[in-house]
Amino acid sequence: MRRLVVLLAACCAPLAQAAGDASLMQRGEEQVMGTCFLCHGVTGNSSGKLYPELAGQNEAYLLEQLRHFKAGARDSSDMRKVVADMSDDDMRAAAHFFSRQPPGRDNPASGDRRALNESTPRL
Repeated sequence: MRRLVVLLAACCAPLAQAAGDASLMQRGEEQVMGTCFLCHGVTGNSSGKLYPELAGQNEAYLLEQLRHFKAGARDSSDMRKVVADMSDDDMRAAAHFFSRQPPGRDNPASGDRRALNESTPRL
């Protein structure tokens, strides 16, 4: 009986994780469509060089940067306004959403920037 319970738990865990991921993606999309898309694009592929591309970025990095903006540790009056009303869960959802987006999908110039970044010497 114990083996059956362990087996069922092992089988159900990925399904629960997938449901949680879908919920987080939906919440993230709502956050992005609320304000982020204006500068960073619907999928995190910015339309211009003024705003960084967020699609495909590391989720933990994105969340950390959002927290820095909110705390005032990173300077940007625009971003401080955006994150002012966001909870940590909201920021986590937006970071999750952007991290799962493929880079360059709606921005033809992003390929040029990636090529430039790849040719830049690493320190």
